[in-house]
Amino acid sequence: MRLIGLKGIRKASGRTQIQAARELSIPIDTYRGWEQLKSSPRATEINMLADFFGCSSDSLYGRTTPQQGTDDRNEFTDQNKKIVFEAYDAMNDEGRAELVRHLEILLQVPKYTEEESD
Repeated sequence: MRLIGLKGIRKASGRTQIQAARELSIPIDTYRGWEQLKSSPRATEINMLADFFGCSSDSLYGRTTPQQGTDDRNEFTDQNKKIVFEAYDAMNDEGRAELVRHLEILLQVPKYTEEESD
């Protein structure tokens, strides 16, 4: 699985890719590959990233949900939109076409549309 939330988490920390790689003591090409969704870290590296950025592994995978007790749906929605757009930007044309195809399929399933989930 790819870490589609990594780039946003790193940017929110105020670090560049180079800074993050240096502080994590990993090659910049390795780190860059993770952010560009070209490679996936091992489980131990995912734990290292979560500890380093102070987040959950779910956040790194882009599977975050709003904190219990909060009703800030806009923040959750905006974060997910950001993750989707960053993943789209990281893809080549073939990957983008495949993503759109999958989205079109999901939109045909009633439980995945706004009307059904409200």
